[in-house]
Amino acid sequence: MNENKELVFIGLQEEPAIITEAEALGWLHQVDGSIYQNSQPDDVESAWVAVVQTPAASGRLGSLIIAFGESLTDAASAAEEQWERYWSSIGPIH
Repeated sequence: MNENKELVFIGLQEEPAIITEAEALGWLHQVDGSIYQNSQPDDVESAWVAVVQTPAASGRLGSLIIAFGESLTDAASAAEEQWERYWSSIGPIH
């Protein structure tokens, strides 16, 4: 892993911005993200992790977004929320 990357951890969010699994997978594909699910036995609650790397912009290094959720859509939605915060924080790109 590149040591110059900033790690951003986001937990569960209450209202997912992404509603369907198709939207979640589409958004992850669009931003070249990944989704992972734990492989625990059936008696353990499912856990999902979305991983997205932001590109470097405006003199800043890219960030690695790691978002957790109880479902694919929860994890992707949490990652999308952090993605939007990242782009809002750097302002307009010239």
